[in-house]
Amino acid sequence: YTATFLPILEKWKPDVVLCDESHRIKGATTQQTKAVTKVGNLSKFRICLTGTPLTSNVIDFFSQYRFMDNTIFGLSIVCYKNRYILTGMFGEYLRPNPTNFKELQAKINSIAYRVTKEECMTLPPFKDIVVPIDIDCMKQYRELERDYITWLSENESISVTNALSQTLQLRQMTGGFYYTYDETTGKKITNFIDKSKLTTCMELIDDLVSNGNKVVVFAEFQAEI
Repeated sequence: YTATFLPILEKWKPDVVLCDESHRIKGATTQQTKAVTKVGNLSKFRICLTGTPLTSNVIDFFSQYRFMDNTIFGLSIVCYKNRYILTGMFGEYLRPNPTNFKELQAKINSIAYRVTKEECMTLPPFKDIVVPIDIDCMKQYRELERDYITWLSENESISVTNALSQTLQLRQMTGGFYYTYDETTGKKITNFIDKSKLTTCMELIDDLVSNGNKVVVFAEFQAEI
């Protein structure tokens, strides 16, 4: 990506480079971090956005702050570790250095702006609404359900894996499909038998979107959507 886009960005000369999910550049020596840092150096202003700037220990701050302003902690991660981190006999991370911890906090806060969930999220009250659907494949579902009950009654000992496999087929059928596998290649085949659930879902989405709402759809199986 660097070889492809860096020359283009150099000609473009961006005014601002914004690094979203900046905790992904916490590794000082990774190729991703080096590429993002090079892009950041092309602009006068650089911004990091993340909900988790610290994922494991205070080492995580170094690369993100080097991207934004390398005068805060400098360019050397070794110097950063020596000043702000206590390590073990083999160089492993132990904890922040208490002697310089206040200095570390002050430098972190010098260009940081924190927004809490309460300040930025105005979500409506949660509502759990069940939408009944008459599926066209109910006959096949009942037949599979009876086979499952018969299978349970005929087997004194049933493994958890086998039980889950049987109930999985029932859940697939309520979504209007079921999986089979090619005996020769082992490739998974999706067999569609009913679109009732999908049709109802699309109708609900159309209603919500037409009223100016945003919609996020979750499904148990990819084939359902």
